[in-house]
Amino acid sequence: MDVTLSHSFTPMIGQVAISSTCKKLSDKLKRKNYQRHSIWIQAKRIFRKRLLSRIVKNNAHNMELALSVESTEDNLETKPNIVGSSDSMHRLLAPVLMQVFPYLDIYDRIRLRRVCRLTEEIFHQSLISLPPIKLQGASLDNIEVWTDHSDLIIQLLVPEYSFTPETVTNGVIIIKDWQAELLVQRIGIKMFVTIEGKIEVEIFVAKRVDYIEHLWLETPINGELCDALLKEVSRTNLVENARWRKLKMDKMTIVGSDDDDCEVISKIMSHFSSSLRELCFRHICMDFGLYCEEFWDGVKQCQQLRQFQYQTCHLDSFSHMYLQHALDEKNLITLEIGGVEYLSSTILSKILANATIRHLAIVCPYIKFHSYLQNGINKALKRLETLLIQCTASFDLDSLTERECVIQVLQEMPYGGVLQIIHISENNVAQAARIMSYWLEIARETMSSVKLKLSGISQNRIDQAIGRLLRKCNNVFKVAFKGSSLMLTRGKGNVCILDKYMWFGEDDID
Repeated sequence: MDVTLSHSFTPMIGQVAISSTCKKLSDKLKRKNYQRHSIWIQAKRIFRKRLLSRIVKNNAHNMELALSVESTEDNLETKPNIVGSSDSMHRLLAPVLMQVFPYLDIYDRIRLRRVCRLTEEIFHQSLISLPPIKLQGASLDNIEVWTDHSDLIIQLLVPEYSFTPETVTNGVIIIKDWQAELLVQRIGIKMFVTIEGKIEVEIFVAKRVDYIEHLWLETPINGELCDALLKEVSRTNLVENARWRKLKMDKMTIVGSDDDDCEVISKIMSHFSSSLRELCFRHICMDFGLYCEEFWDGVKQCQQLRQFQYQTCHLDSFSHMYLQHALDEKNLITLEIGGVEYLSSTILSKILANATIRHLAIVCPYIKFHSYLQNGINKALKRLETLLIQCTASFDLDSLTERECVIQVLQEMPYGGVLQIIHISENNVAQAARIMSYWLEIARETMSSVKLKLSGISQNRIDQAIGRLLRKCNNVFKVAFKGSSLMLTRGKGNVCILDKYMWFGEDDID
């Protein structure tokens, strides 16, 4: 009996053991599968993060391999196969690099573009620009460098100098005047420098940067800086391989210069004439007219100009003879001229005859409101969006003839056009309030917009004049205040009064 019972329980125990073993195996397999699945998910996440860098690395290896294969096949004299394989590599890899290229910062772009021969396609299809750079005099021998990419200046243009935290504050680099001249030279040359006597570093700027977005010079040595840039760029263009594009410039601003500087400035304009779209000259000294003709010949060569500003620090008695010839046949959108003594309505009408100017600012002694109603200039008024005129202290607020000319000029301008007025006033509250009332009445009669900037009066007196006007005139209302300007309205016209230290257009920036 015991024997039979023992034999009958043995198979049941075996079955339980086998089933538990199978269950453990299946759980183990599931666990392994889950681990493999989770590892693969994690790997894919890592691959996504590193996909861009791996593509670039693989492309670099493939390009090197392609070059080595090509050199080997050259020895075997199988040139047709080389051309085919090279073309296929261009088709496969160049589109990838073209997609990566726009997402890199400017320093990495400069390094990437000469990695190997394959990036020639990127060189021919992609342009690298040097961000806007401004050199401004800070003291007798110190110059501030303003740019959005101060690291580019430090690492690429002047890497041999160590800048302390005191010389780099809020992205502004403070350098000596001789360092500024060296920095401008580096914009246009290829050179080698040695760091710590051991490492030789090759600096490419003109070869790797295709154009300068905006060069702003506002220093006591503007002439020397222009001369340094011109000499090095001209020398580099002569000695370098012809396949490299010449350095171009989009905008140039020069604030402050002497008569002697006009010669080198004219040469700079001639050199970059094929690409310059905006030229701005402020506080230019043309007292003796030594290089006046050369200066305006340089302007004449800039056929791509869209914006041109010329403002002198003293009255210029020579430029009126060359203005028409220099600005003829140009598709200008903005024209600002100030300080040209003998500029007349006859010359101005010839300049505006076939021009497409939308923004016009003429501050010259012989250009008044009645000048815009002579010699067919009124036809040009119909296209203007903004017109800037200066009224001196001798402007007669009680003259009916002058008033009719002002109203007629506003009526000739298109709907939505803005008249910008610089009105020179005495430092007197009553006089300032009277000027504001005059332009408010003009705006009401013409149902137009006027922007008024009072000159020769303090900001406190301007504020007092506004308060006086609001108290004494029942139909004058304050409708807007932006912190830098105040808008008053009378009827359907309005006058925007700018603060003392604001300029036209700056009040539109939020």
